Amino acid sequence: MTELYFVRHGKTRQNMLHMIQGRTDFPLSERGKAEVRDFAERYRQNGLVFDVIYSSPLLRARESAEIFREIFGYRGEIIIDPGFTERDFGKAEGKTISEEVYRKIVADDFPGIEKSADIEKRVAAEAVNVAEENEGK
Repeated sequence: MTELYFVRHGKTRQNMLHMIQGRTDFPLSERGKAEVRDFAERYRQNGLVFDVIYSSPLLRARESAEIFREIFGYRGEIIIDPGFTERDFGKAEGKTISEEVYRKIVADDFPGIEKSADIEKRVAAEAVNVAEENEGK
C-alpha cells in the first residue's frame, strides 16, 4: 500500500494580504518558512518517514518541500510535478479576496479560471500516477 501526504505550502506575503496567487509565483514569507518548519518537525516527531517528496513547480511549494527535506534529512531529489500545480485562477489572480470574488471563484465564473471539476480530475489522476509509481512507499 502507498501512503500519500498532501501538505500545503507555508504563507506568502500575498496570503497575508488576502490576495489570490494561483499560478503567480511568490516566495514564502519568513512566517511561512517558520510554519513549514514547525509542521515538518511535528511530522518528524510523530515518526513519519518519507520515501519520496514531490512538489509543485511553484517557488512557494518548492521552498516548503526543501524545508521538509532538511527537517527529515531526506537525501533524494525532490520531484517537481506540474500535475500538483496550484489552480489557474485566470482573471481572478492578483485580486483581493472579497465575498463577491469568492462567490465567483466557487461558481468558476472568472475568465480563464481552471474549472473545479478539471482540478479534481487533474490532481486525482496525478495522485494515482504517483501512488502507482511508488508502490509500497
